[in-house]
Amino acid sequence: MNRNATLRAPAKINLALDILRKDPSGYHEIRTVLQEVPSLADIITLEEGANYGDFDIEFPNAPEHEEDNTVKTALALLKKDFPDTPSVYIAVHKNIPMQSGLGGGSSDAAAVLKQLGEWWKIPHEELMKIAEKIGMDCPFFLYGGTALDTHFGEKITPLPPLPQSVNIEVIDTGITVSTRDAYTLVDISRCNKNTSRTDTLIAALHAGDTNAIIQNARNDFEEFIFAAHPELLAKKLAAEKEKPGRIMLCGSGGALVSLTKALNKSSQDNTSRSRLVRLHLR
Repeated sequence: MNRNATLRAPAKINLALDILRKDPSGYHEIRTVLQEVPSLADIITLEEGANYGDFDIEFPNAPEHEEDNTVKTALALLKKDFPDTPSVYIAVHKNIPMQSGLGGGSSDAAAVLKQLGEWWKIPHEELMKIAEKIGMDCPFFLYGGTALDTHFGEKITPLPPLPQSVNIEVIDTGITVSTRDAYTLVDISRCNKNTSRTDTLIAALHAGDTNAIIQNARNDFEEFIFAAHPELLAKKLAAEKEKPGRIMLCGSGGALVSLTKALNKSSQDNTSRSRLVRLHLR
C-alpha cells in the first residue's frame, strides 16, 4: 500500500544574526539564534506512487518561484544518494511569504526530508548532509525549536526554548528580498560589531529573562537592507509607533517581526499564545 502524509513546514525568525566574515569560497560565515514559529507554516502533502517517475512537485496556490527549487533540490539529492526508493508526489501549499526571511523554502525541503527519511529508514546524519547542500537554514529545520547556528548554518547547538512570556508577531510587509541579493549588499567591515549582545541574548534564554531577550534581539542585515529598501524602513518605523517591544527584520527580509512581553499571567497560561502569528498585509 502506498503511504501518504500531510506535513506542516513552520517558519522561523532570527532572534539574533551576526555576519562574521566572508569565506574565500564566497560564502558568509554567520552566528545566528533561530526560533521556529510553528503557527505559521506551509502545508505539504506527500504520496508514494508508481506513476510519478522519480518525483513530481506541485505548488497549487503559488507561482513557480526560485524558492520552490529547495524542494526539488532536496528530492534530486535524495534520489541520487538513494536511487532505489519509491517515486513520490508532493504538493506544497504556501502560507509563508516567499523571500521574506522566514525560511519557507528551507523548511519545506526539511519537512520533506524528515518524512521521507522516516519512511525509507534514512539515517539522520545522511539527511543532514543533504540539508547542508540546500541552504543555511535547512539543517536547523531538521531540529526545530530554538538553536544557535554557526559557520554556514550547518553547525547547530540546541538552546533552551523561548519563554512563553515572549509574544511573536510576524508582519508581512509585501516587500521581497532574496537571500542572494541581501548578501550582495553587505559591507563585511561594518558587521560583527555587536556579538556581545548575541552572547547576552543566549544567556537570557538560559535564564528565561524575557526583557533581556527582547532588548538584545538584533540583526546585522538591517543596516544594509533598510538602506537599499527605504520603503521597508518606513514600515518598520510605522510599526514602532503602533507596537511596544522590539520591531526587527526577519532574517534577510523583507518581513518584520515584533517581539513583546506578555501583558499578564493569564496570557502566559495559554500555551499557544507566544506562537500566535498574525500577518498584516500593508
